[in-house]
Amino acid sequence: FIVSKRTFHKFLPGVQTVAGIHNADSGYFITVLNYPILQLYWFALTEKLNNFYRQTVIESNNPGRLRVNGQNYDECMSRNAYCYEATDRFPTSISMMKNAMLFDLNRNLVLYGRMENRMTKLYSLINVGKGEKSLISKCRDPYTEWDDRHAKKCIYNDNISTLIDFLNSANTTMKNVFTFVDKTNIHYKIDIELNIEDIENIEVVKRELNRYGLDLVEEEREMEVFVISEVGKEGK
Repeated sequence: FIVSKRTFHKFLPGVQTVAGIHNADSGYFITVLNYPILQLYWFALTEKLNNFYRQTVIESNNPGRLRVNGQNYDECMSRNAYCYEATDRFPTSISMMKNAMLFDLNRNLVLYGRMENRMTKLYSLINVGKGEKSLISKCRDPYTEWDDRHAKKCIYNDNISTLIDFLNSANTTMKNVFTFVDKTNIHYKIDIELNIEDIENIEVVKRELNRYGLDLVEEEREMEVFVISEVGKEGK
């Protein structure tokens, strides 16, 4: 596996944030411009994890370095965003290119990002019977309103898997790695309205689901996750 060119440098003012992989007869080309550190790792790991942000453990003394927050956005971008470009001279695979990108990110950022098996929380959604409200859809058209900035959330005339997808992708202040899975065996379309500020409050989530005859069963299981730590502090 020979890469003819790999470049890594700081934020470029005036350059649009963009990322992509392109292939040609001569090989593959990766371009990721003006991405925060965590998003750079996300791009490198998209083939390995279904839900990168939910399956990432950050063990850093300076986690703010990895992200760009909404406040002082321009200043954060100039300080915490980077550019990465790689060109492979010969035809190879996207997987190999992304493995090389992970190696380059670790080396240039002086971080240790790696896949590990960790014990994580699993919340199984189960059907416990009739609730005070019916799940069976009465709407003709699918409609979803799910904004993490607002407590009211609703899903109409859609599959139970859509609820699982939104629970797994919701922004949350919860620090532990966790995931939701569907074990309801519900195959009909559902209507559901929830009042949830943050899924971190599992008891509130359960209370809202209970109204529809649903519940969450918590257990622990070993799952492959991505871990980021400073070099020399791994495993601590």
